[in-house]
Amino acid sequence: MKLFLYLIGGTGSRVLKPLVMQLAAGVTPAQGFKPGDELQIVPIVIDPHQTNADLVRTQTLLSWYKDIRKELYGNDTGIRDGFFGVKITSLAELDGKGAKDDFVFNLSGISDKYFSEYIDYNHMDSSNQALCQALFSSDQLGTKMDIGFVGSPNIGSVALNSFTESQEFERFTNVFSKDDRIFIVSSIFGGTGAAGYPLIVKNIRNARQTDASTRGDLVDARIGALTVMPYFNVKSKDKDGYDSRIQYSDFIAKTESALRYYKKNLTGNGSDRNAGNTVNACYYLADSIKSQPYDNDDGTYGQKNLAHFVEFVGALSIFDFLGLSDEALHTEDGRADKPIYREFGLKRGLNDGKTTIDLTDMGDKTRHLIQDKMYAFHLAYMYYTFQLQNDLDKKQRYTDDMPKMPKDMLKSPFFNDKLNNFFRDYIEWLGEMYANQPRCFFPFMVNNGIDYPYSPATNQLNNCINGIGHQKKTFGEKSLDFSDTLSQFNELSKRYSGSYTENQQAKKLMDLFYEGFKNQLLHKFFVY
Repeated sequence: MKLFLYLIGGTGSRVLKPLVMQLAAGVTPAQGFKPGDELQIVPIVIDPHQTNADLVRTQTLLSWYKDIRKELYGNDTGIRDGFFGVKITSLAELDGKGAKDDFVFNLSGISDKYFSEYIDYNHMDSSNQALCQALFSSDQLGTKMDIGFVGSPNIGSVALNSFTESQEFERFTNVFSKDDRIFIVSSIFGGTGAAGYPLIVKNIRNARQTDASTRGDLVDARIGALTVMPYFNVKSKDKDGYDSRIQYSDFIAKTESALRYYKKNLTGNGSDRNAGNTVNACYYLADSIKSQPYDNDDGTYGQKNLAHFVEFVGALSIFDFLGLSDEALHTEDGRADKPIYREFGLKRGLNDGKTTIDLTDMGDKTRHLIQDKMYAFHLAYMYYTFQLQNDLDKKQRYTDDMPKMPKDMLKSPFFNDKLNNFFRDYIEWLGEMYANQPRCFFPFMVNNGIDYPYSPATNQLNNCINGIGHQKKTFGEKSLDFSDTLSQFNELSKRYSGSYTENQQAKKLMDLFYEGFKNQLLHKFFVY
């Protein structure tokens, strides 16, 4: 199965980032899949503001994930029981026709024009110009769309109607098959996401097959969507001190308007066959506790927002959608028979007097999906950062078993250029979620030292996980430290003997991390 993941606007890119982190930790759908089953995630970012910082950061992270996954598992498309266990690919890679492999939908016909140019305003007669002036403000007509639609879904609904005429949409229809699925992530209180979501669904449902061998069964595709409602605040002034075109005071009115439109044309009411009902699974997410106001920067390199807990939760909806059965997501003649509606809630949180949230505040279903794997991934980061080089220098048994791990191994391109960079972004991401007060997500004591050095830190395994205690044995066994891990790795290395080729040091190390720290969690922590 391929999951085509349409990520619209800034929120789309910001939800994609935690999804990549969760996949790196080895998170897979809780139901419907087992190791070896084929699953490919195909991110497709739709954002005319292609130089915004959140998008650029996520693109870079995707490229590192792809490189790491290929080093570990080659081109295998099956789910692997380990870190980086699901393959992330691109439309260009699937299509194989030499297109740019950057995960971004080409909007060159939109992003390089002013809106007035796009609609050919200057060549209209006076009556049509008067109509445009009634529908669009002068600021909107003068919007250069390389920075997006600046909170104006009425611009986006016009500009994105050329969606099906693009080469990317043709590639998508060429590689889509009837067993594949589609998931759309967008916010509802801005411009690009609010407009893009209904237009993508409409064009997919109306994609009547002209050539069944290449178009795929899009009309009855299984479609899920995450609608992100207001969850952050923005400053009322832009970076130059002027009133911005994007105002927090407009968010709720835009949300209410979009929800009414979606109900009529997309999501229906679950029973009326004449209502929308064109989306099989609808996920809704918001946060009433607003973050500290973000900078209001709609310029070329703006929109570098702190990572937020809502985005972390939003990524989980994708795993939930993948775990739904084909029967539950049945579509006929472009309509969902039994649309599913879901929201997210914490088991406990800030309303209970807590100042921070960790993984133990989530419901049992969510914890079983992600908790152990994210804990193990963080312990792997800690060991890699604070202990591995010491073990390589001292030639421990697991480093001397075949394939041998030389003391300069970490200088190789895989570790120095790829894994190091991925871990750097991982710890920066955790630091941002800690810094995004008052909705502070703090699952680990992070020692980032990059942009947010005031985050509490540790370089020890036994106190780096928040919210869970350490087991105390009858005979006073000490809590987890690096010597325990060394012993565990030596035992696993004997068991793995003969499982790797001479050049698979990276694969061996990541397998030791994955299995070793899962065992340590079982024996050293009160995880549940």
